[in-house]
Amino acid sequence: MAGTNRCKGYEVNTIHLNSTTLDEESTRYALSAAAPAEFRYTRTAIVLHWVLGLTVVAVFGVGLYMANLPFSLLRMKLFNWHKWAGMCFLALSVLRLVWRLTHRPPAPLRR
Repeated sequence: MAGTNRCKGYEVNTIHLNSTTLDEESTRYALSAAAPAEFRYTRTAIVLHWVLGLTVVAVFGVGLYMANLPFSLLRMKLFNWHKWAGMCFLALSVLRLVWRLTHRPPAPLRR
């Protein structure tokens, strides 16, 4: 059931997904993660996003683990890996920023 409610002078449009008044296209976009290309980020942007997210988690986890290790060869190896991963994260962040500046974001979903 679609309707318009008034709330302190503002118009609020409500849409219920089980309504028969919605057109098929709107329902498909609302219920599906597979939106058309104009409503999605590029595959490169998505991959960069998730690689950076996983890198943050991995680097943070290794940093926490190595902080409590006694001075040893393992701690030095992890310390060097931690620095290397941080520099890779910085490079990937710059790449993601350049990608975002050179590619338009997707259009917002139509209501």
